[in-house]
Amino acid sequence: MVTIILDLDRDIEQKARDAGLLASETITEWIKAELERKRQEAAQCVLETMNQVSASFRAEYPDLTEEEALAMIDAWIDEADDDVDSSIT
Repeated sequence: MVTIILDLDRDIEQKARDAGLLASETITEWIKAELERKRQEAAQCVLETMNQVSASFRAEYPDLTEEEALAMIDAWIDEADDDVDSSIT
């Protein structure tokens, strides 16, 4: 549990309190909703980036089958892993 202190004008504080907006449960639900909104926004950003990368890849390699594309990507990953391993040792 944590205690949060807010600096509010007295009239805003009283109106918010009267409306039940300063209840811990209410504020907790607002925070949960905002965290979920941000998670969904980040997921959408990732999906858009993946779609752009996919379109760019397909434009550069239009004749590759799905299996060939995955093999190429796996090879790139293996190469990157080897580069990291060699830089560590």
